Amino acid sequence: DIEAYICGSPLRLGGSTGSKRQLLSHQSIISKEYKKKHQVVLWEKYLRYFGLKEEICYLPLVAKSLSKKNEPLVCLAPGSSNSPEKRWPVSYWIVLLQKLLVDYPLHTFMILGTSKDSKICNMIRTQVNNDRVQDQSGKTSITDLVDCFGRSSVLVCNDSGAMHLANAVGLPLVAIFGPTDPSVTGPVYESPSFKIKCAEGDNIKDISPESVIREVSGVLSS
Repeated sequence: DIEAYICGSPLRLGGSTGSKRQLLSHQSIISKEYKKKHQVVLWEKYLRYFGLKEEICYLPLVAKSLSKKNEPLVCLAPGSSNSPEKRWPVSYWIVLLQKLLVDYPLHTFMILGTSKDSKICNMIRTQVNNDRVQDQSGKTSITDLVDCFGRSSVLVCNDSGAMHLANAVGLPLVAIFGPTDPSVTGPVYESPSFKIKCAEGDNIKDISPESVIREVSGVLSS
């Protein structure tokens, strides 16, 4: 709001669930019940106030140029740069990878993340120490990720930007949720997604590697 105001933007549109944002020129104030709905639903409500007429399309945005899917490639995104508390423990990722390497001897496994995630990604790669595991953290652009997801069989991830990008291009997901709620921040596109959430009041550490392995195996076997 401050940036838009200082830049002199004549139209400064935004929304909230109750409080007045003084620097906006136009504001949509909606019921607080929308705080418990998915963020996409919340923003759709704001945008309809400002004139949105069309229906929201939730079909995956699969580009024609993408390679054929279902190569023997599994992607893993163990980071969550903006919220460390959303990360599944590194030791659990190591157990997951070790098991999948045994069960799927023809698959390659690619660890992905931002440069901020490189430390934990490198730790996982080093501990597993297998030539079929590649660490590409900090080395991929968004377009690189789209191409990678277009060639892959599944992405295993935390609640993160990688999750939403993979969901947008139609890649099946196994997404691990700790403090966040998949009904509020989870994948929204009509692509296969399997969301694993810890129980109310529990920690993400309470999600066992075995429960994630079962979901990944289910995707790879389908």
